[in-house]
This record gives sequence, structure tokens and C-alpha cells, in this order.
Amino acid sequence: WNIGVDCLQEGQEYMAMATMSGRPGGNPTAASPSEISTTLVVALQDAGKRLDVILANHPGIFSRSNVQRAVKDGRVLLNGVAVTRASVKVNVGDEIQCHGPEREDLGTIEAEDIDLNIYYEDGDCIVVEKPAGMVVHPAKGNRSGTLVNALLHHVGYQDPVTVQSSETEGGTFDTEDLEAELENDEEDEAFGHPAGLSQMDGFDQQIVRPGIVHRLDKGTSGVMVVAKNDAAHLRLAAQFADRTSDRSYLALCWGVPSPPQGRLATNIGRDIRNRLKMAVVSEGKGKNAVSTYRVVEVLDGGRSSLVQFKLHTGRTHQVRVHAEYLGHPIMGDDTYGGTTLPQSFGLETKRHYKLLLQGIHRPMLHAYTLGFTHPTSGERLEFRSDPPEDM
Repeated sequence: WNIGVDCLQEGQEYMAMATMSGRPGGNPTAASPSEISTTLVVALQDAGKRLDVILANHPGIFSRSNVQRAVKDGRVLLNGVAVTRASVKVNVGDEIQCHGPEREDLGTIEAEDIDLNIYYEDGDCIVVEKPAGMVVHPAKGNRSGTLVNALLHHVGYQDPVTVQSSETEGGTFDTEDLEAELENDEEDEAFGHPAGLSQMDGFDQQIVRPGIVHRLDKGTSGVMVVAKNDAAHLRLAAQFADRTSDRSYLALCWGVPSPPQGRLATNIGRDIRNRLKMAVVSEGKGKNAVSTYRVVEVLDGGRSSLVQFKLHTGRTHQVRVHAEYLGHPIMGDDTYGGTTLPQSFGLETKRHYKLLLQGIHRPMLHAYTLGFTHPTSGERLEFRSDPPEDM
């Protein structure tokens, strides 16, 4: 379809041409995702505003996070020139062109009264324990029982949250432009924050995660920090990106790593044989991943051990991949070899551990410590979470 659009929104006049691509010969509304190309001419009342704010406020087309990604990909032009910063200010008469996915209505999510174990809370952040088995944030087909549902209730949000989304994978807002984002935080109020949680990386993506600065896998227990406003979110996210936060995990591993402490520096990317897994990949592929480890305790005569891993990067499944790479996968981790008994075990030992594995329904992995600088006060905060009973 080629659609010429004249629209009036809150007194702001836009002239736009949108192109939607659907399936050839089929119903265009069934396309997933729809791609939209939009050209806007900046009106007088929008002069001096941020480019991403103007595009995200354009009715029903782009989310702000999609604009951020489009800028990264070179798909946003200002007067015919690709922009490099989503926060660039525009002038009256400027022409903005953007190509990206259409937002889709994904329904609503509800605040849910779920008990939370909170270690710390103030006006900027919440430090909380995520139990094993709880998903951090809602996604398609999984709209309830998550940490986000519980947090919405905790901060007093009562009404269902309407979710609009693109089909793209979500990331966090760029932290390279941190100061520009913070200087313009008053403009973020227009994006409808849920009460008491940051909206960034929130209600405008397929994955719904208001306040979530970092994540833990469903099967992983342990300590997390959540942002309560966008300024705190940006400053906390910057610490994770710049590796100035501290995180360590405890894992029950098969056997005992040798040497008992060391450093792992590899690249991690998608496993070419199983796209649902991550794997150590060759140089030039994937992303750099660095962990250090130390054996905390040797268990059962060396048949297993408690190992502490410290993250120096934050790649998907990093600890689980590095444990497998060491040759000592995490007990119960059926994705990364943790449900296969070591060949060195005798018949009686195998029988014993097979019975043990029947009661293990997750990787024996726990987010043990978390340290970060408070986003407002600058105070260094350190938290420790003892492993749950199943470990």
C-alpha cells in the first residue's frame, strides 16, 4: 500500500508518506512485521525537539526504541544525511526520513500480587531476589506470573497496561548518548511511565520489561536491580555496559575444574547446530566474553564442586556456556550438558546421581553477588544473596 497521510496530533501538523509492505497477493494485515517508511517535515512547534521524540510521537507508527535501532542501522535520514544520534535536535522545515517496523497491539499485562523478597528500595531502584522458575519479563504467550507483573503491583500500578510492539528483538537504550538522554528526561514524561518503574525498554516492544536493566534466565535464582525511573535506568545500564558493575554467580558443577581458579576469555555466539543455544565460537565471530572462576568447595570426593563465576562481560548464558567449555557443566542444565553424568562415575555412583537429578528441575545456578554505584547518590552498593534450599 502507498498511503498519503495528513494528520493533526495535539496541534502538531505532520505531512507524511507511509509505505507498508505486506505479503504479495495476500492480506497485508497478516504480514509480520510490517515495514513502514515515513517522511516528516518538522513544524514550527516541533523546532528544537529531539528527533526520536518526534518520530515516536507520530501516531501509531514507530516506537522510540525502534527509532534508536533504526539510527544505529543508518535507516534514519535528516535532510538526506544519515543521523548518528537519536537525540539530535531538529529545526523547522527539516525533513526526517525513517524506515522501520510498525508497532503492533499485543494486548495488556496486569499487575499481580506476587510476593517479592526485596533487599533494598528507594526512589531510584529496587534490589530484589528472583526465585528460580520465575520469568523476568512478559513476552508473547507469557503475560503473567513474571517479575514485571509482580513489580507493577508492588509499585502500586492498578490498571492493565496496553502493550504496543514491533516484532524485532528488544535491546536497551544506547548508553553512549547518556548525557543527552538525561538532559532531556523531562521529554520522556510523554511516554506514559508506569507508576514507579522506568519505561525505557518497556511497553513498546515484543518483550515487555519496564524497569529491567539486566536479566536472569528463568531457571536461575538470585539478586537483580530494577530501575524506578528513566534517569536511574540509563545510569545503571551504563554501568553494565561499561563493566563497572560487579556480578558473581555460584554454580554446582560436575567434577572439579583444574586449575581451581582461572580466567576464561572466549567469543560467544549462536550454536550453528542448535540456534536455541549459545556456544564458544571462533575468533571474529560472536561477542567477546570474559569470566573468572574459583572453586569454593570440593564436594563428594571430587564428583562435584561449588564454583564461583565472576562476570566481566554480560553475554547470553555466559556462565552456563563457560562451565560447559571448562568441561564441568552445571548440574541440571539440560541445554549445556548438565544432565549427562560424567563417564568416570561407577555404576553405584551413577545410580545415586540419577536419583538426584530426578529432583533437579533447573540449572543449579544462582546470582550470588551484585555491586553497583547508586544512580543518584554515587554511593557504592553491594548485595549478597545466599543460595536457595535446592542448591
